[in-house]
Amino acid sequence: MLKRVVYSCFLVSALLVSGCSHIAKQQAQYPLSVYYYTQGDFVNLRAYLPEGEPAGGAQLEVFDDFNRLIINKSLNNEGFHRFRFPSNKVRLTAYVTSQDGRKGRRYIEREDRDSLRKRPLWYNN
Repeated sequence: MLKRVVYSCFLVSALLVSGCSHIAKQQAQYPLSVYYYTQGDFVNLRAYLPEGEPAGGAQLEVFDDFNRLIINKSLNNEGFHRFRFPSNKVRLTAYVTSQDGRKGRRYIEREDRDSLRKRPLWYNN
């Protein structure tokens, strides 16, 4: 019984360590923090430097599912850009490059509009 407990603890700790090292590699490759929220058909995107300041003037590139560039703009001084989500796309990838060369990445998914609709009740009132 003791062997199973020790083995289980070892396995869980190995999984945690490997997961943490993967996160550290991603953070080293993409140090900018990129956030988004949607309002209707619009995507509001914000980018921040590792120090917590907005990534003002950073370059934004948005690619579609087929890796085609659909947006190539600069962020404003507050590190913000708003754009309309293309109607025929499901997933976008946003890359932000600051003026000093640091990068950030975020996958943007379209919300499922059918899940937001009211569904009929399974019972009658």
